[in-house]
Amino acid sequence: MPRSRGRKRAAEPSTSGSRRRPGQPLTAEEIQLLLQEDDSDPEVRSESDDDSDWDEEPEAVTDFTEVDGEPHQAAAAAAGTPGPSGDGHAVAPSSDSEASEDEAADRPAANFTRVEQAGGQELSRTGRVWTTVPPNHRVRARPGNIMRGSPGPKGAAKDVNIPKDAFGLFLPDSLLTQILERSNEEGERLAAASNRTHIPVTLMELRAFIGLVLLRGCEGDRRCKIDDLFYGPFSRPFYRATMTKNRFVYIKRILRFDNRADREERRKRDKFAAIRDVFSDFNSRLAKFYTPSDCITVDETLRAYRGRCGFVIYMPNKPDKYGLLFRDVADARSRYMLNIMPYAGKAEDPDPELHITGASNVVHHLVRPFYRTGRNVTADRFYSSVDLCEELLAEGLTYVGTVMANRRHLPEDAKKTEGREVNSSKFFWSENIMVTSYNKKTNKNVLLLSTQHAEPLVAADGKKKPEVMLFYNETKGGVDTVDQMIGTYTCRVATRRWPLAVFLLMLDVAALNGWVICAASGSFSDTKHGDRKLFLRELGLSLVKPLILLRPAEGLTMKTRAAIENVLGSRLPAQPQPRREPTQGWCATCVADQQGAGYKRSRHTNVNKVKSRCCKCTMPVCSKHSKRSLPLCNSCDAGPSGVE
Repeated sequence: MPRSRGRKRAAEPSTSGSRRRPGQPLTAEEIQLLLQEDDSDPEVRSESDDDSDWDEEPEAVTDFTEVDGEPHQAAAAAAGTPGPSGDGHAVAPSSDSEASEDEAADRPAANFTRVEQAGGQELSRTGRVWTTVPPNHRVRARPGNIMRGSPGPKGAAKDVNIPKDAFGLFLPDSLLTQILERSNEEGERLAAASNRTHIPVTLMELRAFIGLVLLRGCEGDRRCKIDDLFYGPFSRPFYRATMTKNRFVYIKRILRFDNRADREERRKRDKFAAIRDVFSDFNSRLAKFYTPSDCITVDETLRAYRGRCGFVIYMPNKPDKYGLLFRDVADARSRYMLNIMPYAGKAEDPDPELHITGASNVVHHLVRPFYRTGRNVTADRFYSSVDLCEELLAEGLTYVGTVMANRRHLPEDAKKTEGREVNSSKFFWSENIMVTSYNKKTNKNVLLLSTQHAEPLVAADGKKKPEVMLFYNETKGGVDTVDQMIGTYTCRVATRRWPLAVFLLMLDVAALNGWVICAASGSFSDTKHGDRKLFLRELGLSLVKPLILLRPAEGLTMKTRAAIENVLGSRLPAQPQPRREPTQGWCATCVADQQGAGYKRSRHTNVNKVKSRCCKCTMPVCSKHSKRSLPLCNSCDAGPSGVE
């Protein structure tokens, strides 16, 4: 193509032989060569006459890394400009992965067609002007559309490939120690009220309890009764091998996460005070160990709960309908949870830093750690607005999402459906914002906002869906997929205490994020769900085995010993049997001679009463009927046939 030839020639004049950096000025020698090429190549000259920005393109970024693997986005990233798809996202080169311009030119273009519209202007109810003429897409990419860095684990998570270490990144010993102190305080309070003795819970016991909870969700036992888990024909060995049922129930009962003394005072400013400190510490670690991809998703999660709580939410469109509401940010590609904001209602004297209202404010609070990173935010119509698009664009983030028709600043013509064909699309632009109106059915359309896409492109298939809609469908399920994966192997159980329900959600998120980190290093990534179950099994066993190894072998029942040997895969040392003093008994042979076989006691005095017993059958035997130095009766000495 003439266009790509001109771009390659612009990058060739370089005395050092290295790739050109973004924004690097041209030298005098390079400008002279460009002028000579412009005079010698009629194709390039004719194209430059039509494009007023051609003189700026030699300074465009020429080498980028392909992130999402889509051909049309990779081609656009390789040129540093919005490509034929209108996707303005590019990724700055990293030290370990670069895609050359020649390789990008060989990739096939996406199967999209351009929609031709009549030029004109449309107004919104607020007077905002929208145009139906697309902007010039042959320009350099905006700084907000260039993502720098490679997605994946970072910091302490870079070299982690063991489940226990990955899980410990989000629930370290410092956080578990804080929970342990509050739980033991609650145990002492309950023991004093009932005149009982509280046996303090150790850190190893708390880890083992968490391991049993994770294994319970992994093996699908969360709906089983606790008695069936530890005892009976349907029990599993790792429950009984780790701890007794009463200890498991006791730890679950006393589990606490804050100081009970000042809880009521803190609840006046925050209804989430019963677990706020622990949850905030956990939430701050999520984005600390992972760099997300080019697109993140904002959505909500409803954790099923129907107990007594002042901020239980009813959402009829959710599977569980009643529960605790959390606003989340997840990576749209790897399904890694990045940030969680709980909804706790309005307190008496709400803390402004914790009580955040308004859809736009919620989005800003969730994506603030990713300002100036050039990423895209995908959200549904509950959060979308033109004002939010402008605010995020000013913070270096693009936005894609569906939008309600009653939002401000939308063009009136985009809402109309009368006289439009099915599967037809209309496009409107205003200050780097594109509104797409897709007529899905008769008299029913879908409105989408985008600051990432800039061209009126639709798919070449029968439904002719706009490219922005296909991108939204691809990236909108980041949080929903996380909820589905957590629901497959969840440790959620029925409870009347909502802080415990929140803590179990934290365990699910930590286990999922740990699996993503290990999968990035090549471990547990062969299959989508099978290896995740293997990850959870190894994680749970690694948490319970230290406590199993410390259990004393003395005093265990035979079933408990068998369960421990099954989990550890080795036999326990033999338990010493107490020595018993021999008791007197009637010689069995003498009794058989007097009374016949089957009698145990003689009525005659000529039967010997002795303490010695046969070393084989343990029956009493006298010296008269013992034929060897060892006590051995006649029948045992005769052998199986009974003949000497």
